[in-house]
Amino acid sequence: MIRRRLFRIVSVTSLVLCMATIALWVQSYRVDHWFGYATALHNGEWKRLRLASGSGGIEFNFQRKQQRTPLPPGTAGFFFMSLPASPSGIFSPTPDPETFWYRHNFAFVNIHWSWWTYVGFLVPHWLVAVLLAVLPIISLRRHWHMSARGAAHPACSDCGYNLTANTSGVCPECGAPIELTTG
Repeated sequence: MIRRRLFRIVSVTSLVLCMATIALWVQSYRVDHWFGYATALHNGEWKRLRLASGSGGIEFNFQRKQQRTPLPPGTAGFFFMSLPASPSGIFSPTPDPETFWYRHNFAFVNIHWSWWTYVGFLVPHWLVAVLLAVLPIISLRRHWHMSARGAAHPACSDCGYNLTANTSGVCPECGAPIELTTG
């Protein structure tokens, strides 16, 4: 019963994230959205984790950079920015834009210089939306299957156990009370 509820909660969350990804995908050709967390280190460097959406893709990256004007150590916070869409894409150090993979929003960048480290990957919105839609589709299919089967075979509403010929009023699988119908 707890697993079933947890699966439903995860499925609904996945569906909401899928819808949000589709909304970002539609917007991504007009506006770039950046969300992340940045912190200043004691040696004058800063670290940043960033999730960006734009130009049909979602980018996740980690950066470590030497500051020209150091921030006070311990300065940290979340940030969100919306910018007009960049024609070159959202990847800061753009890989070769002529490759098949980059044109279709698949990329991985790993740059290490003495003053800057940049590691990131880019995936298309459609791939994220499809992956997030898997659980809701499975959940919906299970629900349809259970309701279609329910007319022919009574089943426990908590665990789905077949209750044909059960007269005890309790599910033998999970112990949940069931309503006995006469007719």
